[in-house]
Amino acid sequence: MPYSEEYLQQGLNKSLIKELLAVSGGQELKTEAQAFRDLQTTSRQKQSISHWLLLTAFLLLFVEITIQRFGLHRVLHLFSGIPKKTGSKSLKSAETVKKLKTVQEATHKTRITGKANLKSESNNQSVSPVTERRKQNQPEKKLSESERESHR
Repeated sequence: MPYSEEYLQQGLNKSLIKELLAVSGGQELKTEAQAFRDLQTTSRQKQSISHWLLLTAFLLLFVEITIQRFGLHRVLHLFSGIPKKTGSKSLKSAETVKKLKTVQEATHKTRITGKANLKSESNNQSVSPVTERRKQNQPEKKLSESERESHR
């Protein structure tokens, strides 16, 4: 299969080169040394990277302080968009809220009826009733150790 015309070596198109030199105002290079001479102008400028390094240092300092203050897991959850897992802490807090509501209801009933009958729903332990002294808002007297042991 023969090569296409674009791959054929046809030599130098001198008329096209002369036309380009006339239009652009350039000059023709006669030797190889002219092709590798030093350029008169530089194509790039030196830039200081100190500003970028200083900005990076401040950002890393901020990230380090944030991780030390809040913990790595909180920071990762913040940037990942994953909601916090509902683990044992949320279950314990739900149980605590439930117990507090039970105690609040029992306290309300005690104020109305004057009788305390409160049992914890989770383990059926009786909660000690409110004493008469506290109902009447009298200050508690300090008990000696022997009196404390007798009340137990």
